[in-house]
Amino acid sequence: MRVAHAQRLLRAGLSIADAAIACGFFDQSHLNRAFKKVVGLTPGSFRSGYSRV
Repeated sequence: MRVAHAQRLLRAGLSIADAAIACGFFDQSHLNRAFKKVVGLTPGSFRSGYSRV
């Protein structure tokens, strides 16, 4: 659920670090690990791919 919330925040334009804190992750690297495990991409790749669509 936290990763899904982070995806919504990233789509809305929030920075990765701000999304990590808003979703209850300890830091950006904690979000990176969880995000990649669930989504298969890093948050940065997700944001750059989403912004092209």
